[in-house]
Amino acid sequence: MKAIFCLITLALGSNLALAQADTASTAADTDAETAVPQRPVHFYLGGGLAYGGDDLVRLEYTDGETGKIKAGSGITLDAGVLWTPPNSDLQLQFTYGIQSDSDSAENADISFDRERMELLAFYQIRENHRLGFGFSKHMDIQFDYDFAGERYKLNYEDATGIVLEWDFFSHIHTNSIVSIGLRFVNIHYEPESQYLWNGYTLYEQEKLDGSHFAVVFGIAL
Repeated sequence: MKAIFCLITLALGSNLALAQADTASTAADTDAETAVPQRPVHFYLGGGLAYGGDDLVRLEYTDGETGKIKAGSGITLDAGVLWTPPNSDLQLQFTYGIQSDSDSAENADISFDRERMELLAFYQIRENHRLGFGFSKHMDIQFDYDFAGERYKLNYEDATGIVLEWDFFSHIHTNSIVSIGLRFVNIHYEPESQYLWNGYTLYEQEKLDGSHFAVVFGIAL
């Protein structure tokens, strides 16, 4: 009877192990069938706040407050695509957007605007961290000045700068990524003409340093 009981116990244990293995295999197959593969191409939206560059103008208001427009400062907004090759730590990001800085009062309206196109290559150095290097081309660069009856507009030639960026990113969904990071852009602006006449004064325009640091954020959908 002891031998028969042992055989029955071993048989039950073996059947139970097989049943558990079959269940695990079935669950794995189900997960594999229902898993959503990550897309290699994402629609990207980004923005940021930049600061730096040469001073374009300083403002003093009647209430004692001051303001300034700098050649590298402003709010940035971008849209484009993010491409991640399968089984790779590399990413390519292409965006088109704007960078703008402005200040206004009852008798003043001053702004410095430009469009920009960027191509960046990123490498994932650690989990949730990436380093990027690329180029930023700025176009339609305009400085508009309207203060106390004096008005003029300065135009600058298209310029290309170098971008270095570090981002921390996280997957909020299988195919959605959010990121926040720091970047540095080295860029300079050449005036389209050497002199400007506003009807009263002849100004000699100079080359501007638009280099800046920026806090950036983005979402890839």
